Amino acid sequence: MTHLVMSGLTKSFGTARVVDGVDLSIEEGEAVVLLGPSGCGKTTCLRMIAGFERPDAGEIRLRDEVLVGGRTFVPPERRRMSVVFQSYALWPHLSVRENVGYGPTTAKVGRAEVRRRTDEALAMVQLDGLADRYAHQLSGGQQQRVALARALVNDPALLLLDEPLSNLDTRLREEMRSEVKRIQRSLGVTMVYVTHDQAEALSLADRLVVMHDGRIVQVGSPEDVYRRPRTGFVARALGATNVLPATVRGTGGGSVALELPGGVPVEAEAPADGPLGEGQAVMVSVRPGDVRLTPADPGHASGAVVREALFFGDHVQYSVELPGLAEPIKATGPSVGRLQPGQPVSLGVDRGAAAVLGDRPGTTATGHVPAVPAPVPGRSAA
Repeated sequence: MTHLVMSGLTKSFGTARVVDGVDLSIEEGEAVVLLGPSGCGKTTCLRMIAGFERPDAGEIRLRDEVLVGGRTFVPPERRRMSVVFQSYALWPHLSVRENVGYGPTTAKVGRAEVRRRTDEALAMVQLDGLADRYAHQLSGGQQQRVALARALVNDPALLLLDEPLSNLDTRLREEMRSEVKRIQRSLGVTMVYVTHDQAEALSLADRLVVMHDGRIVQVGSPEDVYRRPRTGFVARALGATNVLPATVRGTGGGSVALELPGGVPVEAEAPADGPLGEGQAVMVSVRPGDVRLTPADPGHASGAVVREALFFGDHVQYSVELPGLAEPIKATGPSVGRLQPGQPVSLGVDRGAAAVLGDRPGTTATGHVPAVPAPVPGRSAA
């Protein structure tokens, strides 16, 4: 059942259009993650859903109720939504129990019912033994759990989370990712989660929405978007990748045979947006983990040479120079029996691991586009 619908949402701040005609439907119980760099419009979309920003145009519907559209504007407090922000926003003079129970208390819910709801919410986030502590007595991860319990205590029709884990260290972030997913699944609550972190997006989403310059550029399951990005931007938004020029050598059976510079063969799934012709130049995305390196056979050298080998304990990250490419190819391999800088290698790509992109040849092969650009001073339109 469709739970939330955004139609033609548009929002500008001054002369800058930060959301440009966003259309998205979210199903009941679905976890949808909006992913993109700072300034792409993802947080502005979430704030319009919550009612903190009013769109310049478009409509938002929750179930059968119009929240925004025409002359209709339902204020935030009447939208039956809960928001978890990047900052924990806890009342320092209130205990954990009082922070979590603040919403139903101000809504004039009876004392016994407030306590029951609060106890259930704290148990859900595994903080039932810390109800009488104050915010300064909690770790960052515990404070974020309190913020999550406070959002859940009102049984929201929609749970909105805006970069909620960005203030935590790596270990706590990984722990809280699992907690958020566990809670969302156990309650079946519909969730919209905003992040620029690829790991959060891939691990939390039932459906992933990649945004760029105020528009949705790709929607799909995390695996589908990761394995079949439509553009170099989408490929890079989901982690390290190689965006490479290739030549079509043949098609058939739903796949396409390609050749990278240096004569390296590659097989990819045929793109859905039209057939490819033999000899056609295309761009492809190949993840470092799908590149295979072996010591070169002297009689069949391709000219590929290891230029850098960085040891990370459980794996080695390689940069490999290949004739015909302006930038080295990134690859990962096992740390046992690692290759050395300067060593000639043979290079291969796992069958079906490459994705044909919609980028024009020559537009993204050598230009580096960071997955997360640095924020600019002033108001963020993320």
